[in-house]
Amino acid sequence: MIKYHLLSLMFFISILVYPSFTLNNKLVDDVCAKTSDYSFCIKSLYSDSRTATADRVVLAYVALDLAYLDATNTSEYIEKLIGQTTSPGDRANLEDCAADYEKAESKLAIAHNDLDSETYNALADYASNASLAVEHCQGIIKGTYPKLHSRNHDFKGLCEIFIVVSKLFI
Repeated sequence: MIKYHLLSLMFFISILVYPSFTLNNKLVDDVCAKTSDYSFCIKSLYSDSRTATADRVVLAYVALDLAYLDATNTSEYIEKLIGQTTSPGDRANLEDCAADYEKAESKLAIAHNDLDSETYNALADYASNASLAVEHCQGIIKGTYPKLHSRNHDFKGLCEIFIVVSKLFI
């Protein structure tokens, strides 16, 4: 009896820890296989409940929403860092990063409008431009802020996912 409960518990935990095994969507697998980090892609996309049954349009919204949310959260984080720093050089770099994230958010907002209007041809370009803006931030902080460096890396990964999904429309 204990063995049965233990096996049931292990199965339940595996469902929670590895949702891609139970909610497999071939489209997601195909998209993630085209990214530079398959496991990051799977983990990111399956963090949204819409992914399990998503077609390419829903998957585009999922990928875009994840990137936009990450950008806005990172913008808020940068604003906190700006408020905490006393170094004029660091402040200037962080303000540049804040401007870069503003550009990224703007590009993603335009992409969202295009997605809403079923205008798909420039989606990948908007995501690429958003990623490039954050790449600029990555270059100017040069490891000064490890958590921001990590956030920049994640954002670029989310943009890459959106780029791959966007190419499904071309």
